[in-house]
Amino acid sequence: MDILDYSWSTVQFITNKSPGLIKVIVDEGDYPQLEKDELGPVIRLSSPVMKGENTFALYGMHFDNDERGRTALWRLFRASVLHLSLHAFASNFEIYEKALLNENVNNATFAMSLAEDYALRAVMRTLWPALVVETAEANHQIHRCMKIPSRDVDLATRVAANLLSYTLAGKKVSSLGSDLSHQVSVVHSELVEYSQKFQRLYGLEFANDSEGAVDLKLEAANSVIKFFSDNNLSLNYIPTVPYTEHYSSQPGMRDAVFGDPSPSGSANNFAASTLENALAELSASATGQNLIDLDSAIRAEAAAVLASWEYSLIQKKRLTELYRKSEVTHFESFGFPSEDFAEFVRIRTRLMGRIRCAEDLLRVAKTSIDELTSQEYGFPDIPLAIQAVASKSGRNDVFVREETIAKKESWAILIDSSKSLEKIICTVRDAAVSLAEIANGMLQSYDSWACYTFNQDFDIIKDFSEPYSHNVRARIGGLGTGLKTYLPDAIRLAASRLQKTQSDFKVILVISDGYPQGYEGIEKDLLKAVEEVKRKGISLAGIGIESSAISKYFRTTCVAHDAYELMKDFVNSYYSLLAAAI
Repeated sequence: MDILDYSWSTVQFITNKSPGLIKVIVDEGDYPQLEKDELGPVIRLSSPVMKGENTFALYGMHFDNDERGRTALWRLFRASVLHLSLHAFASNFEIYEKALLNENVNNATFAMSLAEDYALRAVMRTLWPALVVETAEANHQIHRCMKIPSRDVDLATRVAANLLSYTLAGKKVSSLGSDLSHQVSVVHSELVEYSQKFQRLYGLEFANDSEGAVDLKLEAANSVIKFFSDNNLSLNYIPTVPYTEHYSSQPGMRDAVFGDPSPSGSANNFAASTLENALAELSASATGQNLIDLDSAIRAEAAAVLASWEYSLIQKKRLTELYRKSEVTHFESFGFPSEDFAEFVRIRTRLMGRIRCAEDLLRVAKTSIDELTSQEYGFPDIPLAIQAVASKSGRNDVFVREETIAKKESWAILIDSSKSLEKIICTVRDAAVSLAEIANGMLQSYDSWACYTFNQDFDIIKDFSEPYSHNVRARIGGLGTGLKTYLPDAIRLAASRLQKTQSDFKVILVISDGYPQGYEGIEKDLLKAVEEVKRKGISLAGIGIESSAISKYFRTTCVAHDAYELMKDFVNSYYSLLAAAI
């Protein structure tokens, strides 16, 4: 299981939502975020990043590349997945819009975040009590990374840091003076009391949007806002615990309050945090054996998932170098697209009926061509052969075979993602999903097809060596656009890789509007590239997206204004390609 698979399985377990109603995107963003699209929540998770051979990074923190560091990193990543999944399941941030409309935006958002987090505690204790201990361990780990905010940090931020410290381990991280420290302690006690009220409410009947639950959340948020207002405190940005959803683009809070968990980090605790404090803050308890078992499970999972992740990084690096060195091109970079598995699933669900129909028609076309070519091979039927010779008819159906010879095919699908297609990128994604699904269903094995997207950069959606995995599907769903259209370079690069396959019939399918641009003489270069590829025995077909301009460069073309039209016309183009290859 890799990071994407783990994230999706956990999110779906907690939210009970399919990709049609929720998105999970894992990228290299600095912090996790919780967003919303027209269909439901969007969970953005931060992927770990390699910083040399001996260090990982996540949420701006650095972890040693050993068992201890990997386990610490994975514990925080798991905490992010769980925390944002619980929000997607139980939180409705829209209830605060009108109630907090006239308040200081940063103060109000920070208060809303605290209110929702204390409500989530009740959700965990009511529905998933096992998650409470795991969250306490993550809070304990984060609290050990807290630093004493320096005097250079403004008072509002230091107050917020103390409130976050209370939420993690039930105690302050720095002194604010006796009066203000006492007020912060009182606010914390009130929030704990609100969490207990939520639990009593949820214990009767879980209904997150009930009038009682909404009133409690607003009351909790307003108590925090009132505290900041009474003390004339105004946050310059919104502080958060690193593994929770992030509301601000400014990194100052993380740098001012949180350090690295490694021994070389600069953490300087105000008071040593204990796991017992973190458990008590969440009203949880666990035996020593429970904690040992949980830690062992997380260590094993960290080893397996992060090893899979590291292997994928190595494979990606190998592939990008392979393409970079295979041809001299104008491409500025080589890599992989962003990933959005839910978008892929939504498109495939919408088009599935037409995709299956197109597959059936293509199989009929391929079978008819295979049967025609198979007539010239096998054991001769002697009476038929004598008749053919005597009549000089030129018949070739005089051979008998127990089975039809099927030609092995290899496809390379090229998807133009340049600026000229930005307004119709949804149609491009539809075409990409359709052809990928058809290729996966039609061809004999996953190493029979590859898929790429290009603009001024060349991105690998699926190499011939890659299975049609969730990650590959996610890359199709995450297709975006660039600026230029280096179509000749893309064709040469795809042909170079395609030529190495052991197939009888090789074809490059180009999805584009047919307007190459990016360097001087590119149109002539495209005509030259097409002829070069033909001489290598590779067939080409152009699929024009809302444009017939592609017909200037390819003999076999079709023009589509939507995915349905594309699949209908592609069947005819495919038959023409096969017939021409006989």
